[in-house]
Amino acid sequence: MTPDDEAFLVVNPSAVEVQDVEKFCNAAQDRPIVLLNPQLEDVSIVGIGYAARQLRERFLSTLTSSYYYRPMPDSAVLHRHPQGWQIWQEVGDQYELKAELSERPSSEVLEKVLYGKNDSSDTPKPKKSLLGELQKFLKALSQ
Repeated sequence: MTPDDEAFLVVNPSAVEVQDVEKFCNAAQDRPIVLLNPQLEDVSIVGIGYAARQLRERFLSTLTSSYYYRPMPDSAVLHRHPQGWQIWQEVGDQYELKAELSERPSSEVLEKVLYGKNDSSDTPKPKKSLLGELQKFLKALSQ
């Protein structure tokens, strides 16, 4: 990094490099930095406790997603800054806009929008099991 550099591009930084990326961003000061395909948050590396929470508050929460595209088997999530988040579903040979949201949709929101799953249905709920609760916990950590 030199004082003459006007902007920076960091390609595919991983969770192992998150501290180096944070230092780099701090050193860049007000100059723009583009993170292309960042994978900065991995529970197995960053952790789930106090240190991970501090990292999210101190650094990861300051990042702005300017473009996001997540293809899924029959749908996709799209975000283009400054617009909101869009959920698209494949209908026939075209995609249909299902919802526009102000923030990134969680997996639960995606299920509700795409498949109409609603907690207020009259269908009986299965009894909670240890494995089911563990699966919910791990899913929440991965968001």
